[in-house]
This record gives sequence, C-alpha cells and structure tokens, in this order.
Amino acid sequence: MPNVNFIWRLHPSLNFKYVIKKMNINSELPKNISFSKNEKLENDMRLSQFALYRGSAAIAPALSYGIYPIYLAQKGEIEIDPLYKLKFKNLKIYTPKQFQMLLYRFSNKSKSDRSKFKKKAFIFSKKFYSSFSEKEAIDTLR
Repeated sequence: MPNVNFIWRLHPSLNFKYVIKKMNINSELPKNISFSKNEKLENDMRLSQFALYRGSAAIAPALSYGIYPIYLAQKGEIEIDPLYKLKFKNLKIYTPKQFQMLLYRFSNKSKSDRSKFKKKAFIFSKKFYSSFSEKEAIDTLR
C-alpha cells in the first residue's frame, strides 16, 4: 500500500528497538511507515484517518478525532476490542488482505457516509468515554 502512509505508535511501556528485535525485523521498513516520535497521542491523531488497534484504550479518544478504528482480530481468541459496543463488524480484520480491501472500500465511500460514521463514532466516544476526574471518583467512592 505505497499510497498510504502509516504512523507506527507503540504502547508507552514499549520501545521500538525492543519490538524490532522481538519481531526479527532485519531490514529497513518501507518508506510509507514511520515510527511515531510524538510524545502526545493527540499529535498522531491529528495526522491520521485510520487506527489499527488491538485492545488499546487509546482507540477511544481517536474516535473524537473522527478516526476510523480498525480492530485487528485473531481467529480463536477471546475478543479484547474496547469498542465492541459500536458493533462495526465491517471494521474488524483478520488478514493483511482484508486490511487492504477495507482501506480501498473506505476511500470510495461518499463524503456523506464518512460524515455519518464520524458523527456516530464521536457521539459514542463522548457517551462512553469521558475525562477522568479525581474529585468525582473520590466522591463516588465515599
């Protein structure tokens, strides 16, 4: 997919050197894949249209940026998708070929369809995910 640029962002507890070694990547990555150098997740979100994720809670704020969440599932697993309530089965993939087809399909969607999706995702993110308030948490526990 040379016409698509990818930002590879890791969980904050991981580093790229470790992942590259663990995945046994000996050659350079393709030019359309870059490692995120942004400390803040929001900076990557501003540059993105899609997010490929597994069980990350970081996908929730991505919805408020209008990013299409694509869940990378594995056959035979217990699903760990934090967005399972959205029920976007067409945004779940198992293979690289499915990923390619999904990106192609979305690039051909009308602006109206994309706007509807973004609106639904934004409403979902605001309804189910809110900023943490230490005071509210303490008050709730009392």
